[in-house]
Amino acid sequence: WVLNDVEPPPLPDGWVRLKVAACGICGSDLHRLRGPRPGMPLSIPGHELTGTVLQAHQPMPDALYAVEPWVSCGGCDYCRSGRVQLCRNGRLVGGAQIAGGLAEFIDVPATNVHPVDASLSALQGSFTEPFSVCVRAVHLARLQLDSQCISVAKEYADLRIGLDTKPFKEALLKKKASGKAIKAANT
Repeated sequence: WVLNDVEPPPLPDGWVRLKVAACGICGSDLHRLRGPRPGMPLSIPGHELTGTVLQAHQPMPDALYAVEPWVSCGGCDYCRSGRVQLCRNGRLVGGAQIAGGLAEFIDVPATNVHPVDASLSALQGSFTEPFSVCVRAVHLARLQLDSQCISVAKEYADLRIGLDTKPFKEALLKKKASGKAIKAANT
């Protein structure tokens, strides 16, 4: 990996250029750094990010934006049926085809940026993507308010990543993982 200064390319129609405010480093970024796949071009990693508008073809509010990193084509059978996550021509921001957020600026489709609540910092807003993965997992698991779950959470940047639907009912489990107590939750 090499650090280069580059001139921004022309901004495609329907896209927005963001000044990166914060970008997380995902495990997939680390895998690419440690052992890139043969034949896959190296590009700028980083798909967990926030930024402010530098350039856009349409007026946009002056705000902090989170980036939805999956760019779907909108035209394949999956996209037309509303299952854009399965897009046959999808590309990932920070993947091989679209440069990611470990840079000074990033270009993404305007439809893939979402305003971050003003109460959140740029760093907190960059957790939108990993948090959405958790929310989708809860949805796919069809968890209900009375489902019995174990909360396995990690603290990053003074944030506890987890999903609480009811206050935790704390109880130490007899088994400990790596010497750390695990909290049982009724979520």
